[in-house]
Amino acid sequence: MDNVYCDGSESEITQCRFDGWGNNDCDFTETAGVICQENETEVDGERNMIRERESLIVRMPSSLDVRLVDGRVATEGRVELKTKSGKWTTICGDGWSLLEAMVVCKSLGMGYANDAMQTDYFGGTISPASYGGVKCIGNENSLSDCFYDKHQLGECRGHDIAAVSCTHRMADLVIDHLELTKTAFLEDKQMFYLQCAMEENCLASQAYVIQKESSSWHLETRRLLRFTARIFNAGNADFKPFIPKHLWEWHMCHM
Repeated sequence: MDNVYCDGSESEITQCRFDGWGNNDCDFTETAGVICQENETEVDGERNMIRERESLIVRMPSSLDVRLVDGRVATEGRVELKTKSGKWTTICGDGWSLLEAMVVCKSLGMGYANDAMQTDYFGGTISPASYGGVKCIGNENSLSDCFYDKHQLGECRGHDIAAVSCTHRMADLVIDHLELTKTAFLEDKQMFYLQCAMEENCLASQAYVIQKESSSWHLETRRLLRFTARIFNAGNADFKPFIPKHLWEWHMCHM
């Protein structure tokens, strides 16, 4: 299966839109995977009771010492925090992202986060004092300005440790939100003029239901949010797309 599009209401993957069985241009590096969130269950007689714990999100301690340990170079390694007792402890890797990694690299004077790893590659163990569910916006100056889930203290479902790789030079793309808000407007457009967008799965799922069920679907209208997007590089290195320009694919509707 390739180019799979779901709206979340499907009961199985085959109910989603895709290019057809065997029609794909994938290689072994594009295999899809998921990480599922498990619910705690209790068996009570003949029925299963699903119990979800409410998260208690609290701010990280106001004074935190942070260090990177056991990296191949000084700018990478597992993230450790010093507790009130003076001991160093790890952070659970579950949910660890570039936002939190960016704050760590900035607070250590190591520039930008090049990667946010959930791994045991750099060693370390989860102790009763290990923080879990750490969440940052990304613009904080220290992990002290971030939050964590008090219920996950000392727990880690994935058993991986939070780690980072920092770099002093990196592109940093920022959307010009002023240009976006100035140019945004709503437009009603007949689906006849949106066939290209439909081919690229750019419309909401309801549009494909209308196309399937109505013989005059091309006369139906969709309300579109139109705007101009402008992005600038606020980083200190050139931006290089993941795919080189000579491999870009141009659609006729975009020329």
